[in-house]
Amino acid sequence: MSELTVYGKRVSELFEQQGFDVCEITEDHMDILEAKKDGESLFICYESSNDLGKIRETLEEFIDKEFDGKQIFFSRIRDEDSRKSLENLVDKEEVEISFFSYEEENEPDIPDYVPSSYEIVGDVAIVNLESDQKGREKEIAEHIIRQNPNIETVLEKEENLSGEFRVGGYRKIVGESTETVHREHGARFKLDPTKVFFSERLAHERQRVVEKVKDGEVVHAWFAGVGPYPVLVARHGSPEKVFAIEKNPAACEYMEENIELNSVGEKVESFCGDVEDIVPDIEGADRIIMPLPKGSKNFLELAFDTVKENGIIHYYRFASEDERWDKIVSEIEEVSKRKGRDFEIIEKEVCGHYAPYVHRVCVDFRVY
Repeated sequence: MSELTVYGKRVSELFEQQGFDVCEITEDHMDILEAKKDGESLFICYESSNDLGKIRETLEEFIDKEFDGKQIFFSRIRDEDSRKSLENLVDKEEVEISFFSYEEENEPDIPDYVPSSYEIVGDVAIVNLESDQKGREKEIAEHIIRQNPNIETVLEKEENLSGEFRVGGYRKIVGESTETVHREHGARFKLDPTKVFFSERLAHERQRVVEKVKDGEVVHAWFAGVGPYPVLVARHGSPEKVFAIEKNPAACEYMEENIELNSVGEKVESFCGDVEDIVPDIEGADRIIMPLPKGSKNFLELAFDTVKENGIIHYYRFASEDERWDKIVSEIEEVSKRKGRDFEIIEKEVCGHYAPYVHRVCVDFRVY
């Protein structure tokens, strides 16, 4: 087992300098240290990856372990939203997160030609390359794999989301299979990013919505993809029922597998087809999740027809900075007048970047 490090410095040294006796222990292939002092033990875990998804996965596994002593998780991640996302996972009385870093000059050098960010889905890394990075794809992939040893495949995203099923175009740089299993908030999702839409970067937003689901609710997850919303709602809440609807046949197959993989079949019922064809024939919803920013406006009337009294709608849209909330609230107002129902805005959330000055946003509102 490799020694835990933080920017090249052994974590064990940090505790040895404070008088702790430090030893390594093995728990499910995780790098964990036990630091003993004055008859008490600290159990220390550190995820070396820079990827939030991988860090979250390791943290969740560490949380699930039962140690006789305080647990401390080290992360060097710096983004404030990412830090909050990690902090929301823990009970601070049992697990403490330390966002630890040294000065910039002690950080490992990152070559100029490597993209400043990339997405990791399971063991697949996805990069967007600028024109001056073309021709160095293999070097970039090798660097990513050195930084993230779990990566098996590196893809270059060549085309933005398009077509009826909103799938991107990709070119394989290294690796064999593009099918992978991604972990998020304790759940596992089998998928192929070249066939379905899935973004690890939306994990924090999915967590935000899932935490709002109340016991006994009937939840509709429209445009459900491979099932992240319905599976997470069923795993982490106590809904009466979750109806998951998806149109992409490939995503439907993966969603069925993921429902079984996560043992939520008793709560989740899935449908493959168009939302407009399926929703009128199923039970109304206490909560509707509509994560299709580009086309959800076309389904807003159906949402008003389907949601129960005092029900909640999570309405996702793309919006520029200068029109963000006024435009979306106006859309809701127009439909509410036609349907003769009142509504109340509960929360407005910016949950992703789409293009220069254009963001993915969500408006949560209650319908009366």
